[in-house]
Parts: sequence; C-alpha cells; structure tokens
Amino acid sequence: MNRRLTARGLGRLALVWGWACLATVTLGQNREPVVTVLADFEDESVAASIAEVRNVVAADCGTRRVAIPARGRHSLAIEIGATVLGAEVTCELLFRVPTRFDEARRVAAHFWIKQGKVDVSFILRDATDQLFETKAVTVTARPLWQLVSTSLSRQTLRPLGGASRLTEPFRVQALRTRLHQIGRQEIFVDDLHVEHRVSSERVVRGAFRFDRPTKVYQPGSVVEAGVDLENRSRANGYRIEVELTWLHPDGSPLLTQRDSANLPAGGPNFRSRQTVRFSRRIEQPGLYRLVARIRARRRDRLGGRAQALEIETAIAAHDDPIAKADAALLAVLRTFAGHRALARLFLVEALGAGPEFRRRMAEIRGEFASVIQQHLDDAVAQGIIEPIDTEIAGRAWFGALYEGITNWVLSGDSERLEDTYASLRPLLMRSVGVEAQLKRKAVKP
Repeated sequence: MNRRLTARGLGRLALVWGWACLATVTLGQNREPVVTVLADFEDESVAASIAEVRNVVAADCGTRRVAIPARGRHSLAIEIGATVLGAEVTCELLFRVPTRFDEARRVAAHFWIKQGKVDVSFILRDATDQLFETKAVTVTARPLWQLVSTSLSRQTLRPLGGASRLTEPFRVQALRTRLHQIGRQEIFVDDLHVEHRVSSERVVRGAFRFDRPTKVYQPGSVVEAGVDLENRSRANGYRIEVELTWLHPDGSPLLTQRDSANLPAGGPNFRSRQTVRFSRRIEQPGLYRLVARIRARRRDRLGGRAQALEIETAIAAHDDPIAKADAALLAVLRTFAGHRALARLFLVEALGAGPEFRRRMAEIRGEFASVIQQHLDDAVAQGIIEPIDTEIAGRAWFGALYEGITNWVLSGDSERLEDTYASLRPLLMRSVGVEAQLKRKAVKP
C-alpha cells in the first residue's frame, strides 16, 4: 500500500481534524432570520452511524455517502433491510462543529425514497442533555426530494425522558426513520438545516480554505488560501469586502491583500456562497499567521454600518521533515485547544457511537499517523535519524498526542493544552533519536 496519502484522503482527514475556526464579532442586538445548513454531505464534516434499531437486525442496516445529486453532488443514504413490519432505525449524526441553536423555529431536510412510505423525525439534545423528538412526517416515493420541515414549538416536541420542555440552546442529535413495509429500503437525505434567528452581525459567515489541508508547506512554496463566505439570509443580499493580512513568525506584517464579493439572498434550493482566493509565496521557514477581516453591508443599505467578522489561522513552512511532523501534530492540537466541546464530542462521546462511526474514526487516526510516518520516512532517507519502524513510530507519536488531548478534556483542567505538548515534545524527539532537534527552536505552541 502506498503510504503517501492521496489528495482525497488527506482532504478527508483534514476536514475532520484540521477545522479552520469560525469566529464572529457581535456589535448589536438586532435579530434576523437565517438558515444554517448543518450538513450537505459533500464532505465528511458530519459522520452518520446506526445508533439504535427496533424490529430489524442492526447488521441489515447501514449508512453511506452516495453520489445521488440533489442540491449538490452527494447525499446521505440510510439503508434498511426489514423482514417484519414496523422497522425503526435511529441514525446518529456527529458534526465536525457541534453547532447549538437558540431562537430556532424549524429543523428541516430534503428526503427521497424510491418506493413505499417512510416516517421521518429529528432528535434534538438540549442544553440540559435531555432528548426530544419532533413530530414525524410521512415521506412518499413521489415527488422526488420532498422537503420535510418540522416545527420546534413546545406543543410538537415529544420528550424522550426527563424534562418536559426543551431548554435552548440545542443541537441536532439524530434522524429517526420508520418503515411502513417489509423489504429493502434506501432513504436519501440532503441539506439538513435549521431556521433560527441571529444578531444582524452574524448573518454572513467565513472560514479559511487551503490547497494543502495540513497547512504545512515547503519553504519557497506558493500558498493558495481562500476565504469561504456564506450569506445565510433568505431575504437580503450583501456586499462583502475581505482584507487578508499575512504575518511573519515575529508578528510583523508580510502582506495585506484585498478583494470583494456580492452574495445574493439564499433560497430553498440555493446556498449563497463564494470563495475569495489569495496566494503568496513563503520563502523562509517558520509559523505564519493569517488574519482575514470581513466587512459585510446589506446591498440595500450600502451607506449603513457594516457587520464585522474576523477569522484567524496559521500555516507552517519547514524544509526539515522532523519539523513538518512537529507542525502536523501542532495543527491537531490547535484545532482542539480552541474547541474543548468539539474535542469532547470526537474523543469521548464518539466512543458511544455506532460501529461504523468508530471504524471511520479509527481509519482517520490511522491516516493521520501515516502523515507522521511519511515525514519520518523522509527524515530516514535524508540521514537525519537512524532507520526505525516509522509506521509504529507514527502511530506512537499521534497516540501520545491523542491521549494528552483526551486527558485534558476529561480533567477539565484550566491549563493550556499547548503546554501539554511542550512537555510531550522532548519525549517524542528522543523516541526517534533526535537529540539535536531538542536544542533547536521548536515551533511555538
């Protein structure tokens, strides 16, 4: 097997582990209705697994992402092989970013089945960890891609034990499906979304995108950076200006670039999105920060106050393979350091998910260990370290970091997660016989 990951595999890995932080700055109290798409199933920002079954064998059920076009190129398929009437399957959803909602009106998704009838409902987990189920809606084989939109009013939510009233904010936990017939059934799902209200300054969202998901580059490389913009309003268009500042490792400005975009209002079959692209050649090794300042004005109020949004990330430029492995581990650490709830969801709560999700998480851990292994292979080839079993070393390096993050999550310690790596790093370096690396200036956590 080729240990060098394909672009697709590395992209999938980074989408789960290398989340670029979304941040907003709230400047006012005006509330506007928006639609937030939780999952369009175009990438692996959400993982689905069979969590619970009734009147059907779990082994006869499954989930997968399929190339069935709806609003995009892919959808989620839930497969059920029912041998008796009344088969019921709960499909748990684990999101890369566990978004919680308040002031929500409805939760919705598009569904398509090829035959028969299926009842579908949504399961929510509220701020007190109580579960609630929305009113079930029947989906039929015609028309194609039916929009199921269910109210979140108190009268329509059914508590699944515990409190009788949902406490916001909540998150979407699962989909539940109930078959009306015996036989094999495929239920296709697309564009899971929530209708809610946010402050006027949070209508437009932004996130970084890079040509290399690991964000580790060879000195002299051209870095292709993009800022993904989305207008979540279905009533108003926005004029958006983006200012991207590249900062040297010492914090001094390297370059400032500007661009703009016009995003119309979204619609039931249209997400208003655009990527603004930038590039820069990075000559010297080091850790570089990128700060994007985004200003958005409603197109019917161009003279009014703009909403402000700022997002930040970092990239690393290294020609030393050991430093590249160092930077790759730090990329994982920084992802979870700023998102303790995300770390708990993926490293602790995910252990209770279905076997399919656990298997996928094991694959992702293995793939990231392969990234470390690749850099260690390069270090052996260049004579920086003695020949070793790089596969075992890669898994050990990543496993040590994984354990450190998990302990940080469970302990609730206020210590900076970055400080954990500062203590762990010398052990990792010595494990591959790189004493000289300890004397060099490490990548700053």
